[in-house]
Amino acid sequence: MVDSGTDGRLLDETRVYIAWHPDFEQGRGIAERLIADLTLSSMSTGAVPIPTEIRSAPAIDSACPRSIDPKAARFSVVVIISDTKLVQAMGSDWQPLKESIVAAMPDLVAEVGPSFVLPLVFAMDGPGSLDPLEPDPGSPQAVAWDAPQAVRAYDWEEPEEHRAIKRALFVMRTLLIGLQLSSNSATDSADRHLVFVSHAKADKHQAEAAGMTAIVEALRRRMADSDLALDPYFDETHLTPSLGWRQQFQRAIARSSFIALRTDTYGSRPVCQWELLLAKRRRRPVICIEALTKRELISFAYGANLPTLRLNVDPDGHAIDILLLALMSETVRCLLWLREARRVAVDAGMEDVTLLPRPAELLDLAFHVLERKTASGYLVYPDPPLPRDTVELLDALRPEGVEVLPLSALRFAS
Repeated sequence: MVDSGTDGRLLDETRVYIAWHPDFEQGRGIAERLIADLTLSSMSTGAVPIPTEIRSAPAIDSACPRSIDPKAARFSVVVIISDTKLVQAMGSDWQPLKESIVAAMPDLVAEVGPSFVLPLVFAMDGPGSLDPLEPDPGSPQAVAWDAPQAVRAYDWEEPEEHRAIKRALFVMRTLLIGLQLSSNSATDSADRHLVFVSHAKADKHQAEAAGMTAIVEALRRRMADSDLALDPYFDETHLTPSLGWRQQFQRAIARSSFIALRTDTYGSRPVCQWELLLAKRRRRPVICIEALTKRELISFAYGANLPTLRLNVDPDGHAIDILLLALMSETVRCLLWLREARRVAVDAGMEDVTLLPRPAELLDLAFHVLERKTASGYLVYPDPPLPRDTVELLDALRPEGVEVLPLSALRFAS
């Protein structure tokens, strides 16, 4: 939970609602899979689970499902599985549900309010299907109605398992948009999310026959050609000539999610080492892709404590979507955990705190001392507590004035 709202209630950071018409046979299966994916993404990470509510069957005392309560969270995502029957219901008996969603949509031209709703519409009918949220012609919202862009799910021809991954990916992307809109950070943009792809360019020349560059090219195409609003950062296309490349990389990494493409040569490249170290020092969301073909001559020791995926050197679109879903899930998890940890630290009255979105390691201890220029303060990491062997290593080098604690220890103190 987060701060209290204007009416004194405790607010969740975010909520997810899922709406479909009960006569739509596929709707329940889609909703159940989305709920399972949301639950899985928050397991074993120390993050507060994202509350999920269903809006399908009408309430007992009404012909309409319960309306959305935007004041229950800083922002809410409403996943609308739209077919003809749902559109018809939204224009008649389900009108209150539609109005509660439309009235709470953010005004991107004006200042975004303290709580808002982001609708994510999966259009399941063919081309020409109507907008389920379009207000009545005589309503105040109809004057300047700006319809949200629907995801044209009826165009998806892949097997159901792949379509399920794509739906979960759009939900995670929408959650990230909400986190950015509800943030006061001037570096965050809700339009496109930067993804820094760290890879060894030596692979292009040394392993073309093995298809080593296929992952890089597949990532580039998927993010550039999709409507996920992801902006892939590659030095060969994003660096501005005549400006220092290190400063440009520092600016990009400080506001991006980070992919480390671990190939046979990655760990031995000084620039790749520097990029990954900087991403960890800036506490950015990081996913490591393990794409070795033979062996690493030198393993990079500081790639530890990162989520890692194994990909073939010639991945298909499904594999790339699984990777992007893992990256977006990790990004949402990190941001949600950091917000919760800041609140807990304030409630506990603790100052000089370094919040780590991943399990603490020796590298974090070094960064804490370097940045603070003092041997004091707290390093706080997500639960569960670290293994005993890791604690012994940290204690062996930990300055006497520095404490390394799981977030649960701060919750107990507050």
